[in-house]
Formats: sequence, C-alpha cells, structure tokens
Amino acid sequence: MSDLPRYRAHPDSDGWINTLTVTEAWADEEEPGIVLDDDLGRALARTTAMVAHYDGTRVGVPHDDRVLWRALRASGRTGGEACGERTSYRALQAQCPDIPAGVTPPSPLSHRPDDEPSGYDFADVPGLRWVSLRYEHLDLIAALAIETGLYPAQCPNRPACCRPAEAHAWLQLANRLDHAEAWQMMLEFQGQPLQFELVLVPPQRATISLTMHFTRERPHWFWREAERPIFQALRARGYQSVRARTRKDRPDWIDALKRNYGAVEVQELDAVKVLEFPLDLARFSGWPARRSAGVGWSWSGRGGVVVREMQAGEYSQIRDALGPLWGSAANPAAQDAQRRMEEYWNLDRGTTLLGIVNGQLVQVHSFRERRPRVASGVVHTRVTDPAADAAIRTIRQGFNVWAVQVGYDALTGFVPETTWNNVVFRRYLQHIGVTPLGRWTKFRQPMIETTIDLAAMLARSDDEWNTWTPTPPLPPADQVPPL
Repeated sequence: MSDLPRYRAHPDSDGWINTLTVTEAWADEEEPGIVLDDDLGRALARTTAMVAHYDGTRVGVPHDDRVLWRALRASGRTGGEACGERTSYRALQAQCPDIPAGVTPPSPLSHRPDDEPSGYDFADVPGLRWVSLRYEHLDLIAALAIETGLYPAQCPNRPACCRPAEAHAWLQLANRLDHAEAWQMMLEFQGQPLQFELVLVPPQRATISLTMHFTRERPHWFWREAERPIFQALRARGYQSVRARTRKDRPDWIDALKRNYGAVEVQELDAVKVLEFPLDLARFSGWPARRSAGVGWSWSGRGGVVVREMQAGEYSQIRDALGPLWGSAANPAAQDAQRRMEEYWNLDRGTTLLGIVNGQLVQVHSFRERRPRVASGVVHTRVTDPAADAAIRTIRQGFNVWAVQVGYDALTGFVPETTWNNVVFRRYLQHIGVTPLGRWTKFRQPMIETTIDLAAMLARSDDEWNTWTPTPPLPPADQVPPL
C-alpha cells in the first residue's frame, strides 16, 4: 500500500470540482469523492482556483482560455485577475484533457460599482435602455473590436499567449470587465445592442475608457441624448467633467464631440487626443419633434398617386403591411425593413412617408434629420425599375416635395455596394437625382456615399419627373472613386 496521501475530488451536480480533500492512504475506500491519480491530485492542490471538471469518466480542465476565464471568475476573480492567472494553468492543461464540448462553465461572479446606471429605461423611447454588460456579450463585442481595428484577429505574440489564438480580442476585452471601479454597460433597443461603454470611476477622475457603436447610423444628437443617464450618474458622484481618448485619424469624430458635448482638447498623444467633457446637463435637450409638413398634409400626382405622412396611430398597421409588400412576413428583407422602420421612427424621430396608387399602399420610405438642413433616408419596400414603372417616378416626386417643405436642402445616404451594383436600383437612384460622393471600404461591407440636391430636383417640371431619362447613367461601384 502506498504511503502517499489520497486526493479526492468532489464535483457538484454539473460536474465542476469545487472541493478537493486529502485523506491518509489507508482511509476507507467508501469515503465520498472521486479518487484522483496522485500526480493529478497534487497538481490540483497547487492551483489557486478550482477549474477542473469531472465528466463521469475523467477529470478535465478548459483548454480554451475563454472557458478558463469564466471558471476563474466563478471562483471570485475579477475579469483582469482571471486574464492574468490563465497562463499559470498551462501545465495543468498539458496534464489533463479538455472538458467535453457543450459543458456549461460555472456562472461567473460580478465585480462592479453599486451605482452603475444600468437598468435605465428611456421613458420617451420604449425599448431603449442601458443594461449591464455581461460576459455573454463578449463574442459580439470582440467581433466588433476586430472589425474596427482595435485588436488584431489573432494573438500577435509568438508563440501565441492566447488559446486559441483567435481568442485574443475576446480576452483583451474580458480583461476590462468586472472592475471594481468601472461601469460596464450596453445600450440596447428592443434587446438589440447599439453601443457599449466602459467608464472608469476612481475618486481622482472619471474616464470613458472605451465606447464602441454597433451601428453608426443614428444622428449625432441620438448618441448625445443616450448619454444623459451616464452624465447624470457622474454628476451624482461629484465629478464636474469626464475625459476620453479619441483617435487622431478621425478628426470628424473629434469635431462632432466638440460640437455636441462642448469637449475641449487637453492633451495630444501619438495616436489619440485626450478630450475633456464638461458634465453640462443643459446640453441634453431631449428627442426632437418629428419633422412634419402639417397634419393632413398630402400631395397628389399623375396616375392616381398620393403621397402623405404616416400618422402615429398607423404605425403598427403600416409596419405589418411591409410583410405582404415583400411577399411574406417571413421574408428576411421584410423583417429588416420592419426593424429599420422601427429605428427611424422611435430612435431617430424620423418621418415615414407613404406612396399610394389608386388607394393601394405601394411605397414606404422614412426620412430623419442628419443635420439641421440635411436628411438621410431609407426605402422600406421593393424598388421597381423607373424605366417601366411610372408610379414610382411620381411617388418620388412627392417625397421630394415633402422634404423641401419641411426644411431639407439635401438628402444623403450610404448604399451597400451590392445594392448599388443592382442595375434596377441604380436606375432608381439615377432617376431621383443621386450623385455618388465616393466609395467607403471601412464598413462591414463597402458603401457608396450619396447626396441629392433637393432644391435642384424641386425645380424639375412634372414632365421631367414623370418621364424616364436614360442618361446620364450612374457608374458601377468599382468606378466610384474611393474616400
């Protein structure tokens, strides 16, 4: 009989080993627990946290650092501590097999300030709220961080310190979660993420350590108004200002932050400028009034065409009508159109216009303010060929009349390259007076930025609007100069 002590593991109902006991070699074989190999028992006894799992046959440890991070956090580590400790388990990983696929890691504990302003609901915008950032969001955030160039897609160290190497961005972000002096929040609309934000709140100075948007489609004032509860909570802590670092290669971002928040530059570093934001609550003016040409406004054109504004009471009816206009409510294009209509109407205080032909709804478009005299727009219904569809040519004339009447001089937009290269859609854009400004390649998919001079188009005669002119054609995407 061996004189070595006997190590016994005590897994919970999910198989995770939370307790390790040591008995004398001659201890009763019937004692509870899983008897471990001596070398494995000693190795587990030397670890500072229990991260092993028993699957009924053998003991394993996570080989994926993302699972290991969660197991370490479940033992009480913060996000940063768990990231720092993960490499100390390499020898144990070499000694043990990986845990089986599909095993759910233990629920991690949370470390964050009690006054984090998550759970804030915007009374004026049902479905818009700040929620606590959770580890479940890391897959989504990591993909965005790679896309925007914040972190590389693979671990840059050789050999890689991250396992697997493609987990690098995920782990870099995980390192910043569950900090005792950091608010960690996600802005959501109807459960869909719009933005996440990390705010450091030590006694010395508040710092917005990281902000990223999942979509940049919203107008500047939207992001400002969404920040109101953050500024209010910072003021409640006694801060008078908050700082943030902003990329020097995006002077447009810096200018917008100065214009919308009154930010000032306080320091310039190699790749960033440090901006200081006064916590001036007077800058939050609330959601603006929806642009309208007046209650009951409508416009009539040739061929039984009527264009009018959608009224608030029609919202649900028109939203549901998009399904049949796309052939079926199950059509992904219909679902995307409904989502965009919801966002333009609720988040952006946009106006939805209806194109009706002989009493039948055929076109639904939304317009929102991008800048005081500049609109952006989106088409919620199928676009037919203006060369053959006289009604669509006339409907667009009515949309243009409305836009000028409510104070817009220009209409801008971003058209996905794949959509732009559709010949029918490009003829539609040609008909409504689009000028391509350039091609952007830094988006999730390449985009063509466009503009329409609405005043110039208003000067068109009815005959010009209602007659298809085949020239000049718009170029395909690869012929649009890059920006």
